[in-house]
Amino acid sequence: MKTSLTIIFGLLSFISFGQELTTIQVSVPNKSDEVYIVGNQDALGNWQPNQVKMEKASDYERTITLELNFPAEFKFTKGSWESEGIVTTLLDNPNLKIEDGNASNSFKVKTWRDNIQADKLGLDYDIKYINSKLFGDERMLNIYVPENYSPNRKYPVIYLTDGSGTNFPAVKGYVTAFSQPNFKLVPPSIVVGVVHKSRNEELYNEGNGKHFTEYLLNEVMPYIESTYSTSGFNIMVGHSNGAEFNHTLLVREDNPFRGFISLSTSFYGTKDIKGNLPSFLKDYNGKKMYYFIANGTYDSPDRYQAGLTFDSLYQHNPSSKIDFKSQTYKANHQTIVPLGLYDGLQFIFRDYSDLDVYPTIYDYAQNYLKNVKENYGIEGQITRDELEGYVLNLMKTKNKKEYEYIMEFMDENRLFNGGKVDPVNKAMGYFMIESYDETISYFNQALEEIENINPDLFYKNALYAATRAYKAEGKIAEGIIFLEKGREKLPEHFSLGFAYHIAKLSLENMVEIQKGKEALEYCKTNYRENKDFSMDDLFALEKK
Repeated sequence: MKTSLTIIFGLLSFISFGQELTTIQVSVPNKSDEVYIVGNQDALGNWQPNQVKMEKASDYERTITLELNFPAEFKFTKGSWESEGIVTTLLDNPNLKIEDGNASNSFKVKTWRDNIQADKLGLDYDIKYINSKLFGDERMLNIYVPENYSPNRKYPVIYLTDGSGTNFPAVKGYVTAFSQPNFKLVPPSIVVGVVHKSRNEELYNEGNGKHFTEYLLNEVMPYIESTYSTSGFNIMVGHSNGAEFNHTLLVREDNPFRGFISLSTSFYGTKDIKGNLPSFLKDYNGKKMYYFIANGTYDSPDRYQAGLTFDSLYQHNPSSKIDFKSQTYKANHQTIVPLGLYDGLQFIFRDYSDLDVYPTIYDYAQNYLKNVKENYGIEGQITRDELEGYVLNLMKTKNKKEYEYIMEFMDENRLFNGGKVDPVNKAMGYFMIESYDETISYFNQALEEIENINPDLFYKNALYAATRAYKAEGKIAEGIIFLEKGREKLPEHFSLGFAYHIAKLSLENMVEIQKGKEALEYCKTNYRENKDFSMDDLFALEKK
């Protein structure tokens, strides 16, 4: 749009710059494009978008020759600002400039604002237009679908007002990152940026925007649900007046949203809703909802106070069906957006990703998939990574029953590299919780199944854990027999390490001394540099 210029000194209007005949060329995306040039001087129409039409030089090239004053600033349109030409990017499309007669005067319109072609801009999201019967015009939506989107899978949908600004790429970026399989903080989700034409009027449902809520509920959402594979779990993200708009959706009887992120809220135009919130919170008995409010200490005082007020209303009228969180940040009206989104998305998907919701492995195993289905309408996926916290906790509790439940759960769901947990890893788990009898048992099972076991895995863990388990149980002779079997069954290059540990277990505990001496002699005769022991270690054993 037109760039505002402030005239500092009135005399500047009388300064005359030399004019120069200049030819401007622009390539366009469509053969039928009729192009106007609009800019900062008479020859460019003084920012009137339909005054100066360019000539058609070829199917995809338009040109015009003008007497220009330098510097010249301009843009291209198809006759209105709604059809502005996008030369750089959708969110950053500044005035074009020719500083002097030596500057480049050839340009390229990638697409037009009234019919944006996402592929022309290299976007990773779609731009769709729907005909609104309520508004009687065409409306734009920015729509992101996850990578590897499949119509056979269901996806939550995250809607946001102010869908044409920087909030849309912020939401899209977080969802893309958080939904990566290694992170799994949120499920893969569709993001829909609702683009306004009269923002404030629409968010307050006034004047030219009086149909906005009905447009959202009765035109936008049905379009998304009929076009994409949606799960029925909808989130609304609103910033500033958009956050206030969230309040109006929350208390509607036909509210289709079950997650809200309100960034820098207010009750400026919704004072009646503020008065109705206590009764709504008390009486709400629908499906579980999540409501997140982000406050900024450097935001305007009324907005900061509104967030505190909403929090107080909830604390005095808590609802078992609404999970609520209010978070205060050292942020202003703009920086509250990325900070609040970061926490808000994780809060709304807490039953999907926050293991604090499932304090024990029993809670997780019995409720996780059920909660994900009930709350988000999607099929959850259990991964081995999610169990790490429960396994690590066993290092403190040494709870054998809980460990065995985890192993059964992993085997049942084939979570260990796509199959069941092998005996070596089960043995190491028992060793970790100091259940040494079971440690010994599973290492012997691994030895019996050695043809199916990685020999390096067995060797490293058996020499470390199995020998200690036998020693802890006072079963030194049995431990020596175990090591001898391992030495016999594993490839020759493991023999030196087994021999050393046979000698060590024998001579340090004065059991099966002859076997210990023979193993020690083997180590001295066949010694080579290794990670298990040195010649000094052998000399020390010899003195036992």
